[in-house]
Amino acid sequence: MSWIDSRLELPQNGNKEHSQEDAQPVSLLPPDAEALFETAMEKHLTDLRARKTPEAACVISMELMVTVKGKSVPGPQAVRQRAREYVGTWFTVDTANTFPDIVLTEDIVDAVVYNSHYQLLWELAGLPPAGEKSDGAHFHSLVIKCTIEMREKKTFDDAMQHLTELANTPISFEPSTGDVDELVTPQAAYAEFAGQLRAQGLAETSVFDLVAQLSKLIKQSQEILPSVTQAVVRQLEARVLLSYYKSLEAERTEKEEQTKQKQLAEASLAQTQASPAQTEDISAQLSSLNDISAQLSSLNAVAERQAKDTSTNTFLHLLDGLFGH
Repeated sequence: MSWIDSRLELPQNGNKEHSQEDAQPVSLLPPDAEALFETAMEKHLTDLRARKTPEAACVISMELMVTVKGKSVPGPQAVRQRAREYVGTWFTVDTANTFPDIVLTEDIVDAVVYNSHYQLLWELAGLPPAGEKSDGAHFHSLVIKCTIEMREKKTFDDAMQHLTELANTPISFEPSTGDVDELVTPQAAYAEFAGQLRAQGLAETSVFDLVAQLSKLIKQSQEILPSVTQAVVRQLEARVLLSYYKSLEAERTEKEEQTKQKQLAEASLAQTQASPAQTEDISAQLSSLNDISAQLSSLNAVAERQAKDTSTNTFLHLLDGLFGH
């Protein structure tokens, strides 16, 4: 057996620095989490011995680094305690049980067990903190965030589908024969629509523009329809709002493109205006510009996402107020 192979036996004594830690009692997990943890822990140790996963290869490489530093690799008990603590932090996030359907899964526990082992080795190697610790609380927060985003997207998609169906509903060209459709005057329709838009916080300029668009559609309908009913007005309002959302999206896309072009122009200008002393090492400057460009792209992506989220949520709030969705 080679020296490296012998290390994969994961000695029970583990790292001497963790001997006291190993002896400390660990808190119990809820029964369901306990079962998931034990399964994940056994799988993790088995994968390490068999070296059959990329995660195992990463841990083994970190063990080599720890050994080079003159330290012993942590044994199963040290890994188990760290992993158990990390899994336990899952229950520190949603203490109010706001998301009862978001529970620990086998995949999440597997990832937390691996990360806890890897970070333990990282610390023993004396390396600087590698970003945010991916413990159970971190994973729980990520799952909640992703779940909220998915639910909001579905709500928005459903609202847009309803709005589109309403806008495309066939209009009856026959006279109304009963009290099914309430007849409305254009002025009453404008006042009601404007009041609803103001109630949702739209600027007065936007309110005026949207009411003006509704006015055009109502005047067109009066030329071909026997009367203006509440149902017709709702359909026309839906068309106005769909047009409004498309214009918002087009404006946002145009601003994003303008921002990118401006940043490219500024970077190009900075490069052409550099002094001779600054241009001695062109390759180094290009590398620096590429790094800056990458950072700007990352910041732009965040800003664009925030802007889109804001406009989407604002429009969804508007639909909630107007159509009750």
